[in-house]
Amino acid sequence: MNSPGLRWSVNALLLGFLWWVISEGYSYQPWFGPSLVVAALVFRILLSRDSGPAICWPALVGLLPFFLYHSIRGGLQVAASALNPGTRVSPRFVTIPLRIPETYIVPRLVFATVLGLFPGTLSCGLRGNELTIHVLDDRLVDLGAVHALERRIIALFHIN
Repeated sequence: MNSPGLRWSVNALLLGFLWWVISEGYSYQPWFGPSLVVAALVFRILLSRDSGPAICWPALVGLLPFFLYHSIRGGLQVAASALNPGTRVSPRFVTIPLRIPETYIVPRLVFATVLGLFPGTLSCGLRGNELTIHVLDDRLVDLGAVHALERRIIALFHIN
């Protein structure tokens, strides 16, 4: 995508699709979604510098099914806990050591954000080489999946 117009058109389409997914295809105010897409594009233009990390598109394509699988799995686990009155949850904070270097701010934030989107998990703090998350039930924490997500983010941003 060498043409800037094509690049921004693809960005607008992706942001529009993301808004459509988040809003489930419905908006109380039809102007709100397009306004957010335009605002996001403006911020993208203002913040875009070629010094930012490049994205590996095949890694992004591989990240999507991984995210969907773990989101559905986590959602089912949280739903089972909520619907079973005898289930006792054991919430706690978990500190995860990061392999993504501190100099890679955007990849670290993407990792923390994506991890916080998994049901029953909330990213709470990013300090030094550690990420603190809050989990709804410590018995449901899958550190293997957390580290697999980090490896996928590392691949997404071409981090060595």
